[in-house]
This record gives sequence, structure tokens and C-alpha cells, in this order.
Amino acid sequence: TISRLGMGDFLGEMALVDGLPRNVSAMAEPDATVIGINKDNFQNAICDPTSIPYRIIVGLVHQMNQLHHEIARLGNSEGTSEGTLSESNATEVTDSEAEPIMAGQEQSDNPSPVSEDAGTNPVISGVGNLFPEGHKKYNQVAASSYNDYLISSHSTCPVCGNIFEAKKLYQSKMKFQMMDHDFRKHYADFEPTWYSIWVCPKCYYANFYTDYNEIPPYKKQVIIAKMDELKKQFSFQFSEPRTIDQVFEAFYLAMVCAELAHASSLKIGKIWLQLSWLYHDVQDEEMFRIASAQALKGYYDVVYKTGEKLSVGQAQQCFLLLGELYLLQGNEKEALRHFYTAIKKEDGREAFNQQAEDRIHDIRIEKMNF
Repeated sequence: TISRLGMGDFLGEMALVDGLPRNVSAMAEPDATVIGINKDNFQNAICDPTSIPYRIIVGLVHQMNQLHHEIARLGNSEGTSEGTLSESNATEVTDSEAEPIMAGQEQSDNPSPVSEDAGTNPVISGVGNLFPEGHKKYNQVAASSYNDYLISSHSTCPVCGNIFEAKKLYQSKMKFQMMDHDFRKHYADFEPTWYSIWVCPKCYYANFYTDYNEIPPYKKQVIIAKMDELKKQFSFQFSEPRTIDQVFEAFYLAMVCAELAHASSLKIGKIWLQLSWLYHDVQDEEMFRIASAQALKGYYDVVYKTGEKLSVGQAQQCFLLLGELYLLQGNEKEALRHFYTAIKKEDGREAFNQQAEDRIHDIRIEKMNF
């Protein structure tokens, strides 16, 4: 056995280019649905960036790049210690020369947080640790002014049926200021990301409040069982006012629930993206880059691997986000490619077309000035 493939993966792709037979065979372990691609329909669909053939080409390029980096790493490893190699690999994945472009705003009475180790890191069987390596405690508290933009509401947990008090946003009071290129909205005297996630205080089911009831019925018992395991190691409850550490905990609980429910890559990418905003706000550069890289992986999987059904507008947003996330990694070439792909003149949203064109212009001007 050389490898095991899953949904969205492909094999035999080189035969589309060189016409030679494969040197390995494949068998389906469970029942599987596959799509056959021949040279004719490969070439007919090659210009559509959302098509399967286009994704195959991107996948090939990605694999070749990975091979290139691996060969380069092995070539540079002579005479270096194991510890140095590990450190180098971590930098290759998460480091970037580009400055972060996602600006946060002060949302605490403590503008200069002091980070400390997060302490115990609960382990969930089949899932792993609750927090990623490098996550810390940041000791910030929500500003008292936040209460002016919140409404107390009662919600029923769709997993265990518990009725609990939740916080909704007082939309008509919120004063919009600006939106970042990655679609983060900023408001005067309030940070809504602190209240994006609802958590049931009884079973710890967590999700975005806008999606809170979207849970497959057959996944409820799985979530209850895994959260019972987690509760033996970890206690969670929002305080009044809540802290940034509780907000991080809520997001990672939502991540676990999303994985247990086999949520879409779109949901996983969204969670990581908002986590990157929070890490940016607490000035944790290392975790900001890690979360941004995970967000990139989530949105990359959406458009190139999982085959999720997207509207034209959703696809444009994904390509725009990929462009911004590639910029954070210092990869201008991939950023430009995704900004160009986001432009859909016939059926796309004009606002997204304009945003993509503006970002292409910004990159060109920056390169000229440099």
C-alpha cells in the first residue's frame, strides 16, 4: 500500500499529460463514487477555475512544490542537528516576511496584554488536544461599553435540549466603521467576534450563533460522549464580563464540535480565520500566523479539494480570502492568481470584482514603489 485516498483526491493524473500507463493499481476499500476524466473533457474544461481538471492541475503544482521543498530541505540538512531541522521546518510552514494586513482594534480595558502559558491542554480521544501548541492565556476582559450592544436571549441547545441564556448582538445600535480586505467588520467601541460563538453550559456544544441549530441529529450522541470526556479535564463558563481567554476556549470548543459533526471545510476555514483575528488583536504574532495558515488550508480545500457547492458570490469570496491569506505568507504570485480568479465579469458580484481589481492594483503599486 502506497497511500490511501479520500473524498476529493485523484489518481492517474499524469496520464492526462504524458499518455503513459500508470505503474500502480488502485482498489476501493468502501463503496466509492468516482469521476472519470479523459483527455478530451480535460481539455474542454481546462479554462474553468472551479472545474475538477483545473483542481487537478493546481494539485499537481502543489505536489511538485512540496517535493521541491522536501528535496531542498534534505539537501540542506547535511551537517545540521535534528533540533535545527525541526525548527527550520516550522518556520517554512508558518513564517512569512509579509506584515499582517488584518488590523484589529482595542477591545479590552487592558491594551497591553501579558501572555502566559495556557496551562493544561485537555485531550479528546480521536480528536487530539483542545488547544494548538503555542496557545497562551492573554488576560484581557471585555470593555464595560460592550454591554450597550448586547441583548440577553434564551436559547435551546440542539444537542442536549438545555435552555440557557445567550448574548445576541444589538444590531441597530452597532456603529459600523470599516471592513478589512478579509471581510472583517469593525465597529465603534465594540468587537462582535467576542460574541460570535454560543456554548451550551451543560453539554459544551459550541457553534456560531447564526448556525447554532445546524447539527445533524445522528451526531448528537457523539458530541455528548466526547464532551463528557472533555468535561472531566476542563471546565467552561462565560463570566460577566467575559474574558478573551473564554472567547478562545469557545472557538476551540466550536472547532471540536465542527470536526465531530464532519462540518464543511468552509466552516473550519471560517473558525480559523476569526481565530487569526483574535490572535492579531492580542498581538500574538506566532499564533496569528499559525491560525492564518490553517484558515488558508480550509479555504483551499473548499475550492480545490472537497467539491463543496458554492454560489458564484461564495466562490468569489473564497478566492479573495485565499489571495489575502497568501499575501500574509509573502506569496504574491499565488495571491495575484487568486485575485484574478475572483473576477467574474458575467455573473459575479460587482463589489467583489472591484475588490479583486483593487487588490491587484495595490500589489502592482507596492512592487513599483519597492
